Amino acid sequence: MEQQDNVIKKKEEDIQAAITRCKRRQYSDAIAALTKFNEDEAAATKKNEETKKAYDEKRKAAVAKKVDCRKNADGVRAECGEEECCGQANRYDRDGTRMTVEVCGTADESTYTYWPVMKAGMAKAPQTEQWRYYCIGGAQNLAAGAAAIAGAIYMSY
Repeated sequence: MEQQDNVIKKKEEDIQAAITRCKRRQYSDAIAALTKFNEDEAAATKKNEETKKAYDEKRKAAVAKKVDCRKNADGVRAECGEEECCGQANRYDRDGTRMTVEVCGTADESTYTYWPVMKAGMAKAPQTEQWRYYCIGGAQNLAAGAAAIAGAIYMSY
């Protein structure tokens, strides 16, 4: 009987040793998986930051080409270059919301390339959008011309 007790005790010790080895291996595997996850996360964050930096540089260069001609607090628009007019670029959302940008451009342009802001943490740069563009500076000249024609017609009667 004592021999059987010794065998049972030895088997229980073997089982406990196997459990300890298994726990250590699982712990090692978990630490390795956590380390790999943290490394992958850091690499992805770095890549996202590099993508954002490259996109922001392209966006800044593209936006700098178009002068903002919104009215200031005094109601005065910024001057556009020669052969340019102040124009509006519009985008309409499905819910009817209109987003407008006022920039200088030429009278023959019909589209404006809008560069959305890339938010931090985005993995992919957003697509540029083509918005409808038209000059609004010419509308003032048109209204003045129409008023002059109406005045001439009125005076001729």
